[in-house]
Amino acid sequence: MYPRAFRDPKSRPFARFGLAAAVLCCSLPAGLAAQEAEPAGTEASSDLSQWQISGNPFLLLAEWFAGEVEYAPGESVGFGLTFSHYSDPDNSDESATGASALVRYYPGKNRLRGFYFGSRVGWYSVDELGTSGGGSFAFGVDVGYNWIFGESDGFYLGLGGGIKRLFDSDSLELMPIIRLVNVGWSF
Repeated sequence: MYPRAFRDPKSRPFARFGLAAAVLCCSLPAGLAAQEAEPAGTEASSDLSQWQISGNPFLLLAEWFAGEVEYAPGESVGFGLTFSHYSDPDNSDESATGASALVRYYPGKNRLRGFYFGSRVGWYSVDELGTSGGGSFAFGVDVGYNWIFGESDGFYLGLGGGIKRLFDSDSLELMPIIRLVNVGWSF
C-alpha cells in the first residue's frame, strides 16, 4: 500500500516515482517562464470550455484510480471535486480512499488553461493490515499546467502535483498529490 511506500526503504519503485513527480513539479516553473506572456488587458474568450473531467491512466497500472471534475465560472478561478482509491495488489487488506474539494487560480485568466495553483480540503481513509485507520481530514496545495487541444477544444491534458497533510492519522501525515498526466475532456 502506498503509505508503507513512504515509510519502507525497501519500496524503491514508489520512492523513485515520488522523486520523479517532485522533479517534474520543480521543473514546471522553468518551462512556464519560457512561454510568452499574454498582453495586458487580454481576457479569455467566453466560448472557452467551462468544464473538465479527467483521470490519470498511468496510475491505473498501479491499481490507483485518480479522477477529477472542475468547473470554471470565470476566467481565473476553477472549483472542483477529486476522488482517488488505491488498493495494494500484494495485500488486499491495504487500501486508501479519498475525496476532496478544490479551488484553483489561473493567473493567466485563460479559463482551465495554463499555469494554476490551488488548494484542496477533503476526507481520506487509510486501511492497513485489515484494520481500518478511520477517516482523516486533509488539507493540501498543488501547482500545475493544463492544456486543451483539438478542433473543438475537447481534449484535456493536465500535469502537476503537490502535497496534502492528513490530520488525525496515526500512520501517515503527508501524502503526495499526483497529477503526473491527467487526460480527459473539456466542454
